[in-house]
Amino acid sequence: MRSLTVGEATARQDELLALEERASGPAGPRRAEIMARHFRYAGFRAVVAEDAGRLLGFCYGYVSAPGQWWNGEVRRAIGEDRARAVLDGALEIAELHVDPPAQHRGIGRSLLYAVTEGARERHAVLTTDATNRRARALYGSAGFTVLHPTLWNRAVAMVAPLPLAVPS
Repeated sequence: MRSLTVGEATARQDELLALEERASGPAGPRRAEIMARHFRYAGFRAVVAEDAGRLLGFCYGYVSAPGQWWNGEVRRAIGEDRARAVLDGALEIAELHVDPPAQHRGIGRSLLYAVTEGARERHAVLTTDATNRRARALYGSAGFTVLHPTLWNRAVAMVAPLPLAVPS
């Protein structure tokens, strides 16, 4: 497990995108552009899990702020007062992916905790597929609760106080 700088993440973007597609399916045509924009957001942080130089997983986030697409979507869903309280200035965990052959070994949990380690933000926020029981269980064990149950398609927004809870 190690951190990536913005420059390292940019240099490895094609590799990150390829892993994301293996883990989550085909990405949209603007996915590379969106990921590159994320790399430039304030508070960007990224971690990777590797074994003998092979990328096993990655996770990155940044400070959530008004004007960002996801922040705007969630803000509309939960209302301004709640958004100001838990969303603005939170650590937005934008991506967490583990290569399918490396899944079910605790890598996702390790990435989640590594990307939030030492965070100065009060909350972490993220979106996951509402039907993904494994992801929901992972996030729930780390202290995430539902912020909004139905954003679009099957997406659920979640929030957790930082530092994350230590699973029992």
